[in-house]
Amino acid sequence: MTAQAPDKLRNDHPRIDLRGLRLFGLLRQTPIAAHPFDVAELTDTFDYPTPPTAPAIRRLTSLGRGYIAHHILNADGTLTVTHFEIPDSTTSSRVIVERVDEPVTGDFWLVMRSGFFDDKTTYIPFRTGKLVENQSKWVIFP
Repeated sequence: MTAQAPDKLRNDHPRIDLRGLRLFGLLRQTPIAAHPFDVAELTDTFDYPTPPTAPAIRRLTSLGRGYIAHHILNADGTLTVTHFEIPDSTTSSRVIVERVDEPVTGDFWLVMRSGFFDDKTTYIPFRTGKLVENQSKWVIFP
């Protein structure tokens, strides 16, 4: 499989250091050791409050979902999806930008890695839309 491009995450949280990690998606299900990071997860569409509406125009192989989601980890521990970028693979200059600016709610996990082909995956939990700051609750495989 072609390496998938990461989503974008701006970290405004004062107590969480995510340097060296990139966001490769969001999950609703709890990660388990028997089923660590699966590239199929990255091509699944997350149930954002407002999903992207523009169709991917001839999808790029590095974007299985057809878009790059942009997020902000806010200082209060909430996560906001700001917009989606949907590139057109037929021309390098055309990108559709869909503004969203909505919080992601409920229970979910950030899927973080240093790179797509890295073996180590860090799953960061959110409960009722808030980051679990206690890193002993984070799940790291292997």
